[in-house]
Amino acid sequence: MINKLLILKFIILAGFSGCVIPESNHVEPEYHLLTALNVESNSTFHVPEVSFYIREVNLPPYLDDNRLVQRKGSSSINFLENHRWGEPLGEGVARVVGQNLSNGLNTLAFSAYPNRSRSDVIYEISASIIQFEKFDSSNVRIVAVVEIFHKNSLQSQFKVNEIVSIVDRQPRSQVKSLSVCISKISALIAQSIHQLPLSHCLNIKVDSLDITDKPMEGVLIELSEIFKNRSSFIFKGKDFMKLSGDFDSTRHMPVSVRVTDTSLYEIIKIIAQKSDCVAKFSSSGIVFHPLP
Repeated sequence: MINKLLILKFIILAGFSGCVIPESNHVEPEYHLLTALNVESNSTFHVPEVSFYIREVNLPPYLDDNRLVQRKGSSSINFLENHRWGEPLGEGVARVVGQNLSNGLNTLAFSAYPNRSRSDVIYEISASIIQFEKFDSSNVRIVAVVEIFHKNSLQSQFKVNEIVSIVDRQPRSQVKSLSVCISKISALIAQSIHQLPLSHCLNIKVDSLDITDKPMEGVLIELSEIFKNRSSFIFKGKDFMKLSGDFDSTRHMPVSVRVTDTSLYEIIKIIAQKSDCVAKFSSSGIVFHPLP
């Protein structure tokens, strides 16, 4: 009987010893966010009347991952398992570019993907990221193509290739330097927007304008003079504001308009409506096209 009890006790002890769970070696990942930089706004680029929308950011497949990336060479990368993005990277880029541009242009009229664009937004901004990671022991790089649209009409397009140094080898420093990259691309976008003729039309306030029964050709000459005298934009000549080649003056009545304290952009919209035209803006000028 005693022997049986000893055998049972041995079996129970052996069972308990076999169920001991080893200490876990799992490491909880650290999650990171891109941040807008609190830098003093440059009033040179202010366009307070502007509104904009940041479209969905295009990412290459290797960046469409929540893990931070480090490039080892031209064709080799590492994923950092324990350091991850706290939000989809494309949405983080759109969010921070929007915040930076809001500060740079001095406007609160903006939104960014995944939020929807307003129907009357002035500019829509598209960014296609080509490279956005640490590429050696002490630097990160952003390579991207940026396009700026007004009513789906391309206003500006440029490529960005910026390198920012890292303070140390910690992933937090890598993320901070990537935020600096976003700040640099935001500054270039703000500068590009400010240089567009449409933005200058938004900034020019006309105290009083009284036009009575004037042909469109004469109206555009008067508007061009206002633009030339009030804008810092390099004036391209008398054809800066013109009618399209298929404009038929016999089909369009003379224009009359009287406004006070109105932006040149709003005046252009009013005149386009009164003359059955649509005003199309570009980087080099404004063309009035007759409606079909």
